[in-house]
Amino acid sequence: MRIRSRVDVDPIVRAVDRIRSRAAARALLVRAPYAIATSLGLVLLGAAAIGPSPSAFLLALILGLGVLPFVVVGLLAARELAPFGGTAAPRALAGSRPWLASALRSAAELGKTTDGSASLLEAHRAAVTSALGEIDLEDELQLRRPALRAVVVAVAGLAITFVVARFEPHVAAGLYAVSHPLARRDGDRLALVVSELRVHTTPPRHRAGVATDATNPSHLSVDEGTKLGLEVELRLDARSVEVDLAGTIARLERVSARRFRGETTARASGTIAIRARTVDERLVDASPRRIEVRDDAPPAIRILSLLPESHVRPDTEVSVELEATDDVGIHEVVEVVRGPSGDEIRTVLATPETHSLRVASSSAIRLEALGVRAGDTVTVTYEVSDEDSVDGPKTSRTEPVAIVVDDGREARDRATADLRSILDESVASLATRLEAVVPADSAELPARAETLATSSRTLSDRIRILLAAPSEDVGLTSPDRGLLRGFERRLEAAATADLAAAARSADAVARTDSAGIALTEDIVLALADLLGRLELQDAATLAREIAALQRELGSLVRELRENPSDSLRASIRATMQRIRQRMAELSAKLSATRDELPAEFRNAAQQATAEAGNALADLERALAEDDLDAAERSVAELEQALRDMTQSSEQTEDELSETRFGPRQQAFAAAFESLAELEVEQTTLSNDSARIRDGLSERAAEALGDERANGLAPLAAEARRIDERLRRLDQIPGAPVDKESLRNARARLDDAREALSRGDLGEAREMMNRSTGTIEAIASDLELSRRMFDAADRRVAQASETAREAADAMRALDDQVTRALPSLEAQIRAADQAAMSANRNRQSAARESAGRIAQALGGDALGEPIAPDVAEGLAEAQGMMTEAEAALGHGDSVSAANAEARAARRLRELREQIEQQSTSSSSSGGGGGSSGSSSSSGQVVEVPSASTSEDAAARRRRVLDAMGDDVPDSYRGPVRRYYEELLR
Repeated sequence: MRIRSRVDVDPIVRAVDRIRSRAAARALLVRAPYAIATSLGLVLLGAAAIGPSPSAFLLALILGLGVLPFVVVGLLAARELAPFGGTAAPRALAGSRPWLASALRSAAELGKTTDGSASLLEAHRAAVTSALGEIDLEDELQLRRPALRAVVVAVAGLAITFVVARFEPHVAAGLYAVSHPLARRDGDRLALVVSELRVHTTPPRHRAGVATDATNPSHLSVDEGTKLGLEVELRLDARSVEVDLAGTIARLERVSARRFRGETTARASGTIAIRARTVDERLVDASPRRIEVRDDAPPAIRILSLLPESHVRPDTEVSVELEATDDVGIHEVVEVVRGPSGDEIRTVLATPETHSLRVASSSAIRLEALGVRAGDTVTVTYEVSDEDSVDGPKTSRTEPVAIVVDDGREARDRATADLRSILDESVASLATRLEAVVPADSAELPARAETLATSSRTLSDRIRILLAAPSEDVGLTSPDRGLLRGFERRLEAAATADLAAAARSADAVARTDSAGIALTEDIVLALADLLGRLELQDAATLAREIAALQRELGSLVRELRENPSDSLRASIRATMQRIRQRMAELSAKLSATRDELPAEFRNAAQQATAEAGNALADLERALAEDDLDAAERSVAELEQALRDMTQSSEQTEDELSETRFGPRQQAFAAAFESLAELEVEQTTLSNDSARIRDGLSERAAEALGDERANGLAPLAAEARRIDERLRRLDQIPGAPVDKESLRNARARLDDAREALSRGDLGEAREMMNRSTGTIEAIASDLELSRRMFDAADRRVAQASETAREAADAMRALDDQVTRALPSLEAQIRAADQAAMSANRNRQSAARESAGRIAQALGGDALGEPIAPDVAEGLAEAQGMMTEAEAALGHGDSVSAANAEARAARRLRELREQIEQQSTSSSSSGGGGGSSGSSSSSGQVVEVPSASTSEDAAARRRRVLDAMGDDVPDSYRGPVRRYYEELLR
């Protein structure tokens, strides 16, 4: 029976394949060390031979030689395994199982036929499979040992290759060429062409470093501006070499075929590329190199302190503390001051000699030396420069610091803002009263009353704080302050009434509410009226200041035509800047107080501001082109624009004064008129008593004859102390003291002291009277100057106080000298007695008149105070009058004359105080007014020419300087007319 079958030999085949592959691997691994060593050796020899820039043929040859040993090893292994066919692999097992090769061959042949006994074939397959399964290939065909030998040989070969390449540059260059045959950078082929790179670094001069040398640096860190001396040695001949240092190209000079040398400067950080041009191509060195350039950072400067920080007086010395730092060295610290004219004044504050990294500096800015006036702005900037010798000194600046010269307007603006806030508070208080409905439940009345009382007291406290500010800061007149004090008192009373009414009944609360609402409405209306008047006064004051500056500008332009100079041009620029600044302030005020200012004045001011701006621009162009005719036309246009604005402001102020001249103002005006009359009467009484006293003294001196009074040494010493006080007055810098008058007063005082030393009381009294009169005049002039200029210069106040103390001391000394005369009362005659009796009656009437005036200023028809501060001053004067009245009753002409003189002086001070605070005085005579109405004659005032004489030039300069000084509103008109009369 013919059996057709097929033995499944796949497991046998798979086992045989495993044995074959493992045997082949073992055959390759056994020969691999030889291939590796041979290949590495051939590559090293080839790399050493071909160099950094081989041809394509040499590259192919070296690569072929490197691969050839592995091809030979593969062929040998295949040759060893090929003769055994499918059973060749198990030949490796012939030593331990010689029968297995024959059995595998039989199994392979039986698997190809389809005839035969299936059971026999299956048995043979099972036997072979079992035998193959018993074979441990790890033991029979070990791969670990040959593989380890191959790895060791490979690692050793690579290590040897690395060492050879490290210490043999030609081999390294060839190896790089073999391993990177296609590497390029920017179109140029990469290769290890540089054999050695030497760099000589020379730091920039300002760094004060030392020169260094580096060989083959991969990372170069230098300062900006460092000089780099480069020397490159190549591995092949080249025609040219250039070094690219982060964009800075340095073309080196050829020293030999392979050596190049050059120099460049480090500018920026980046990579270093060395390019060599051969006969055939351009090569870029493949070695990575980088340069790091440390930039010279700009210096830094900061202001540590600036005192004072807010608005300052013209005579203030502003102290500034600075700190400047740099990473290398500071060259200088400079202060840049821009004055009103726009010109810059540069002052070097520090120039360190060594490489100082930190400099502390200070500055003292004397505003007075800059010719500033009230309202001017001085801008200060500080600069620091370093010692960068590469790109030039780097400079850093502080933010500009604006120093504003105080003109009192800042305090006035704060007070006006406070007044507006109080007005808002009063409206809120009125709303609280109107919205607080009386509850039906009486138990809720106390809480409601507490709310209303709190609102009233809060408003009262705000008014009290406003009144605590100086009058010149707030801008309130005596009637205004009296009205506000009355509101303060009535608000406190209203708060008390609210609490008391809540404890009684709802009817009482209703009555109190009605009175409180009426009071709060009065406060709201009065504050709104007062705020509008103050805003108008401020705006009108600015308008008058602008007009006064315009007149000064016109005078300067005319003087420039006659006497051109840089100083005059600077003065013109400063005046123009002041006009622009005042116009900007006026525009800001018009925008901020649209509701408070009348529409007529606002429209006129806005139109004038626009026209004045155009005129100033034309004037600036004319001055730049040196066209003085056009400049004068621009000044005339500016004058016309400002004339309408000033006239509108004065007209609006007059209308406002007329519409608001109510009972309180009428009472105040009447009291002021009575006060002026009382001052005249009191001065007359003082002079009468002084004449009586002087007559008695003369008769007593004649009766004394040649006798010399004893004990006059203390009086002479007192005269010497007064002279020392006058000498201090003469030493106050910048005080407006009449030097000639002061010398005369001191000379007469010295004569009086000599007469006292001789005991000549008559001569002493005569000299003292003449000296006292002169010192009184000096003190009066200084007092007037203090009231006018105290806001701008505190030295005037110091001089005024010193002169007043000297005058008081002179009067006291005169009294002592008079009393030193014996039997002064014995010289009284009937006419003297009658005159003193009559003066006593007149003094009594004057005292009563002072009481009536004080009562009128102390309260109006509703009991509200009109001018409580003036009323208090009148009370002081009444006390002096009472003292004089008593002295006249006792026949003491000395004490009477002294007390009456003090009372007259106090009345004069009160009158001047009222005049200064009066709005009518600022409206009628302040600030310059409109052009053409400044004097009754309407005569045009011309500044004297500079070419007439030296005296005229000096006089012109003094007048111009004096006219430029700022003065309070109350004195602007009189002062301007005074200087105009001088110029006529």
